[in-house]
Amino acid sequence: MISSCFARTKFLYNITSINNLNSILDYGILSKNIVRNQFQYTDISNSSVQNRRDNVYVTKSKMLHDYANLYFNPRNAMLYSRLSEVDNLCILKVDKDVLNLKDTVVSDRNAAVGGAKFMSPMQASRQLDFDIIYSQSWDFENPNMKLKYKSFMMAEVLVYKSIPPQLIKEIWVANKYAYEKVKQINPKVPIRVEPRAFFK
Repeated sequence: MISSCFARTKFLYNITSINNLNSILDYGILSKNIVRNQFQYTDISNSSVQNRRDNVYVTKSKMLHDYANLYFNPRNAMLYSRLSEVDNLCILKVDKDVLNLKDTVVSDRNAAVGGAKFMSPMQASRQLDFDIIYSQSWDFENPNMKLKYKSFMMAEVLVYKSIPPQLIKEIWVANKYAYEKVKQINPKVPIRVEPRAFFK
């Protein structure tokens, strides 16, 4: 199993709005292109970043938005930029066996950043800089170091089309308010208040 090569990786993570949970728990974590065409959803992403992602090819025939994305480290710049919305956000904790799915690709940094490398999970297990990926902060005085850490901490696992809902193992929220919102959905997976993951 490819996932067994990722010794430091226990789980992978998706950041989303609580409003999207019903459809995610029914249909899985879907690619941006599928969601746009088939579902109503709450988009928490940065529009300028998404515009860049719209034009990124992962392979010769597959675009970045043909993939559902996960992070190795959810405590990253994307989540930090949305802390004002934390009462309505959740982090989905996903089984790393997703790395075994056909056509899964890994980026060595934020996939929208120029210079991002796309590779197979097996290549990634040998080439990713996990010391940087699992860092707790990108707050360096040196601007080049800051940019590097900020980008590489957002290394992504890209799963073609969809991630099955049965691979979602837990839902993390920042506080009791968000916990109660998720609880009303009655998910069949545990809910956990995990403020540290949300920079609290």
